[in-house]
Amino acid sequence: MKKIRLSLFLLCYLTIVNAYSQSISNTDFTVSGNQIIVTYDLNANATQEFDITLYISRDNGSTWQGPLSYVTGNVGEKQTSGNNRLIIWDALREYNALKGTIGFQIRA
Repeated sequence: MKKIRLSLFLLCYLTIVNAYSQSISNTDFTVSGNQIIVTYDLNANATQEFDITLYISRDNGSTWQGPLSYVTGNVGEKQTSGNNRLIIWDALREYNALKGTIGFQIRA
């Protein structure tokens, strides 16, 4: 069974890209088996809908790859505002292994 290999020196940072009148805040992530769970709050007008995508950087934020494909949860089209939003990424379906410094970017 493949495992996500993250070094002890893993430095993960989340970058938020804002557009229009929304803001993304309170971002975090956890590793659970082969999945990475990214949480966030989406602050916007309750009637607005957004296309939420998740990107990854493996070079300290110099470049971003994505949007990531094997994601579920509060991601994709027609996402509305709210707290405790959740994106579950099946990392090993997309990459054979992850190690070193990685970062995530949530785009709306």
